[in-house]
Amino acid sequence: MVASASDMVKALPELAKDFQGRTGVEVVPSFGPSGALAQQIANGAPYDVFLSADRRFVTQLVEDKLIDPSSRIVYAIGQLVLYSPKVRIGELGELRSPEVRRFSLANPQLAPYGRAAKQALQRAGLWNELQSKIVVAENIRQALEMVESGNVDATLTALSLVSGPSPASVNHQTLLNVPSDLFDQIQQEAGVVSRANSNPNARAFLDYLANANGRAILQRYGFGIPK
Repeated sequence: MVASASDMVKALPELAKDFQGRTGVEVVPSFGPSGALAQQIANGAPYDVFLSADRRFVTQLVEDKLIDPSSRIVYAIGQLVLYSPKVRIGELGELRSPEVRRFSLANPQLAPYGRAAKQALQRAGLWNELQSKIVVAENIRQALEMVESGNVDATLTALSLVSGPSPASVNHQTLLNVPSDLFDQIQQEAGVVSRANSNPNARAFLDYLANANGRAILQRYGFGIPK
């Protein structure tokens, strides 16, 4: 049982299939904002592995003795992108354009990509000016669904959700990497939940994410690989 950040919703099924093919072990994922999943683990949810998009949530669970500290790994580096199926946007400042009536981002309090999006807009000097255009979603998957349904014109989301073998839209007008100096690096960390310490498959899955086979799939979905 794997509690996973929403940015893994496309990559994790492929990782799980490959891992099962190599080991015979089934991986059952449950997706959500990293902060909400951390709270579920704190409340006793029966997960074996936590794949967070934010190191801070793993750190807190380690401090609470709910994650085995020896199991911690940074398994991926997340990339924030500006995405729009219909509107051509060349830089963040063009979110001021009348063509962009509203745009979405994940909740900065719960979702690491939401916090990164807020940081990027703040560091670009746009946060206060664009308040009336911002629609806050629970997580990045919901933020992406808003733009795909046409309820907003653009979104700040994870590259992993709009790349890989099945891009979100082959006809997108904008897929813009947000400059990495505008937000704190999204170091995605994983760990084995303490209650699952006796389950060797939990540690084996994290070892798989860190080896060449797991990393190749993560890279295909737009994740950076930690050194």
